Amino acid sequence: MLPVSGVSLRVREATGADELVVLEPGRSPVATLVALASRIVTGSAGESLAWAELPAADVGAVALIIRQAWLGERISTDAHCPDPVCRERMDVAFSIPSYIAHHRPRRFSGLQAGHQAGWFELSGSAVSFRLPTIDDLRVAVTSADPEQYLRERCVRPATLAAPVARRVSRAMTALAPSLTGAITARCPACGGSGTLHFDPVTYSLTELRDAAAGVYEEVHLLASAFCWSERAILALPRGRRARYAELIRRERVAA
Repeated sequence: MLPVSGVSLRVREATGADELVVLEPGRSPVATLVALASRIVTGSAGESLAWAELPAADVGAVALIIRQAWLGERISTDAHCPDPVCRERMDVAFSIPSYIAHHRPRRFSGLQAGHQAGWFELSGSAVSFRLPTIDDLRVAVTSADPEQYLRERCVRPATLAAPVARRVSRAMTALAPSLTGAITARCPACGGSGTLHFDPVTYSLTELRDAAAGVYEEVHLLASAFCWSERAILALPRGRRARYAELIRRERVAA
C-alpha cells in the first residue's frame, strides 16, 4: 500500500519488454519509473492507475515496491566508516515494508480542508496548498527552478513570508513524508556512526538495471537455439526466459 495515497498495488512479473524500459536511456529517473509502473503495476483489483495524479511523495514507495517484487523485500548494501582512522566496512540492511512504514504520514495541527478538492488551508491565514503530484514532479525536474515551479503550482499565494513558508513545508512533510533521506549506520569496528543518503528511486532503478542486464544475452541465446523472434522472447516472463537460457547454457557446456 502506498503510504500517502493509501492505494494498494499489485505487481505482475516483468517481461523482457518491461526490462528494456529501465535499461534503455532517454528518460529521467522519475519518468523511467512511471513508464515501468504503468506497464507492470495495477491497483489491487487489477484496475489501471492514474499515475500522474498520485502524490509525488509516493514515487519512492512505488520504486521500492517494484524492487521488492523483482528482487525481494530486503535491501543490503555497505559503506565505509566515515572516521578517517577507521574506514572499516559497515553493512547496512533493512526491509522495504519496515522502511515504508517508518515514513508513514502524520497529522498536522492547524489544517483544514480547502474549498477545492485536494487542497488544504492553514487555519488563521489565507494560505492554501496541495500536495505535489507525480506529474508535478516529472515536470519540475526538467524546469530551470524545480522548487519555484512546485511553489507556483501547489501553494497559494506562491510567495510567502519565511515563517509561513516554513509552516507550509512542515505541513507537507507531515502529510507526505519523503522516502529520500539519511540512513544511520554504525561501524562494528570502532562503534562510530555515519549517515548515508538513500534515494529509493535511484537506488531501485540501479538494482533493477543490474538485474535486467542479462536480457540481451538471453534473447540471443533463445533466438539462436529456437529461432524465436525478439518480440516473442521479450514477451516471456523474465523467470521463464531465464530458465530457458540456463537450459541452453547447460546443454552447450555438456556438449
